[in-house]
Amino acid sequence: MTRPGDLLLWVEGNVLTELYRIGNQIRRETNRHCLELCNTTSVPMSNQVCVCVSSSDTRSASHSDKVSMMPSGCKIFTTMPDILFIPEFVFGGLVWTLVASTKVDPANPQGWVMFVSLFCFLITTVWFFIFVTGINQSSIWPSLDVGYHAIGASFYLSAAVLLANVTIKNQETFRNYRTDIAAVVMAFIATLLYWIHAILSAFRWKSS
Repeated sequence: MTRPGDLLLWVEGNVLTELYRIGNQIRRETNRHCLELCNTTSVPMSNQVCVCVSSSDTRSASHSDKVSMMPSGCKIFTTMPDILFIPEFVFGGLVWTLVASTKVDPANPQGWVMFVSLFCFLITTVWFFIFVTGINQSSIWPSLDVGYHAIGASFYLSAAVLLANVTIKNQETFRNYRTDIAAVVMAFIATLLYWIHAILSAFRWKSS
């Protein structure tokens, strides 16, 4: 009479044998497909390496390629929109320098103009070093890049409009008037640069 324990061992042995057979068959089919792929190329077999990649590995590699679309190091000086960091530094720095030279008069809303220009200048500096050092290789950075530059463009637009309004209403001091006009022009240029950066970053985000 067959004992339950013997029957369980027999079933377990048969299952393991079948799994081993199926695994060997899958391995042989995989090797056969790899060899067929190698034979279709014109490169001699001794000089080539054939690698079979699973669909999950392919998706991972594709995802890695997309993440690596964010430039880093010296590449930011040759790619759009990252090369716009330089004019953003220049025109953003000129805004707060020109406004500060008028002794921030009147304080309201000139204080907001100073805040926006200094805030964007400092954050853009941090952003620039993040890109240079390559910390921006995570998949979240394309969306962050869009968000920051869209916020910066909105801030600069509000600051430029307020500064233009103040300049029109305060023409008593010719020196300050000229300085404020120059600051208004720089603020609108900075607004344009940040909007262009945000739009091009959005295209890059969608393609990643």
